[in-house]
Amino acid sequence: MDDNEDASAAIDQIVENLRLAGVEDDAIASALVSKGAVNSLMAGVSAEDLMGDLAEGIEELARHLSRNP
Repeated sequence: MDDNEDASAAIDQIVENLRLAGVEDDAIASALVSKGAVNSLMAGVSAEDLMGDLAEGIEELARHLSRNP
């Protein structure tokens, strides 16, 4: 596995644990997006580039969800 696959697997497990603990999906998603955005800005990504990345990520998520309802 590469780093992205490792991170994705770890996040999937954490999300599942949060769900089992009763945390709502929208709260989990909001926290993940917010944390990712802050981390990107702190790493020097411009706000404009961040918005582009977020738009691409949302499009990819929509494609994923449409294939895996």
